[in-house]
Amino acid sequence: MKKQHTKTILTTVILLLALLQGPFLFYYTYGFFKLIFLIPLGLIGLGLTIYLFFSVCKYAATNTRYHIIGLILAFVIGFFTIRTDALEYLDWKFRKADRDKIVEEVKQGILVPNDSGIYHLPSNTFLPISNGGNDIVVNENENGTTSVEFYIDRGFIDHYSAFLYTNDENEIAGLDRAIANGSNRAFKKFGDNWYRVGY
Repeated sequence: MKKQHTKTILTTVILLLALLQGPFLFYYTYGFFKLIFLIPLGLIGLGLTIYLFFSVCKYAATNTRYHIIGLILAFVIGFFTIRTDALEYLDWKFRKADRDKIVEEVKQGILVPNDSGIYHLPSNTFLPISNGGNDIVVNENENGTTSVEFYIDRGFIDHYSAFLYTNDENEIAGLDRAIANGSNRAFKKFGDNWYRVGY
């Protein structure tokens, strides 16, 4: 009975860690800070998960459904935390309508930059629509086109990645060329006028 209670506590801790780790690392950290947090959190989570795995295998008689499901969920959530490309795509897919609305507000002049020229979005959800501060980068070109970048990772020093909306045909052609010839593997096309870029 003591083994079962210990496994229940351990399963709960691992699930809480996994559930908090994914959103925290993806939405609220970037660049060097992400690296600082990822290593200890990842090692602690991995160590506890391995310990639970061996405990589930060794003391199978004290297992409950909660232990098995919790262990599987911890592995799956941990995978998505490490494979940020999958999490990025899901975030873009499920929140595309929100980003489309913001792009339209920029085009219509409803959203305007602050005194520093930064477009800062109000935080009306728990998860920011643009990671690392809810700021977006807007380029309104002389030819009347608009490009809007929503940060995925604000990077460290000069690196960053973003979801990019653009209706600039020249920029679209350049991005499509880079994707086709594989010159920048960070570039991906997600849909009409939508790209994942990384510099």
